[in-house]
Amino acid sequence: MKRMWNNQDTRVTWTINPSNARDVIRRGLPKAVEAELKNTRDGSLSTYELAEKAGLSNDKRSISRINTALHILESAGLVRKQPWKTDPEISGGTRIFMWSHRAYVNPIPDYENPGINLLRSLYGAGDPSEKPATQIYKENMHLRSRSGSPQGIYTERAISLAAKTLEEKGIISSRKERAGMEEKKFYALTDSGKKLMEQMDLRKMLPESLRKALVE
Repeated sequence: MKRMWNNQDTRVTWTINPSNARDVIRRGLPKAVEAELKNTRDGSLSTYELAEKAGLSNDKRSISRINTALHILESAGLVRKQPWKTDPEISGGTRIFMWSHRAYVNPIPDYENPGINLLRSLYGAGDPSEKPATQIYKENMHLRSRSGSPQGIYTERAISLAAKTLEEKGIISSRKERAGMEEKKFYALTDSGKKLMEQMDLRKMLPESLRKALVE
């Protein structure tokens, strides 16, 4: 495992408690988890799904063991963290971590999170890809008036936080426009972001730089 880790281009910091690592290795969890992910060629699995497939419950201790097994496998360069997903109905948007095997290309997420939702909204806007934020985040009451889109999935704050990360990575851009007392925000794909989305469409895989931006 150490030799495999040393050969990886992207280093993963080892932060696993040794006694926890010994426990999950003794239980055969890394081997079982890797086998499940290797059998999932065209998608990714969540920690909860992996716990179920390993015959464990979804309690805190079981999920902790699965996470330890995944960190061991990630450090060995065998698995890769994919963009997390979230249930927009849960306050705060609890993150559910997703994983895939490194033997395969990054799968295109068949689920949503605020970053994925924002990129899909902009890519679907055509050319130019610019779209007002109010057409992306879900409808809410703001200063006694409605703001947002009835088709929106995530809150204004969730979309704003996702946009900040994607803008820092050079994938989208933003601008503000003032109309009287109101300030409107607009988002657009950069040339780099547009190329990444086109590449995803053409190759039916998630480009690595996009995966890295969406796992944060």
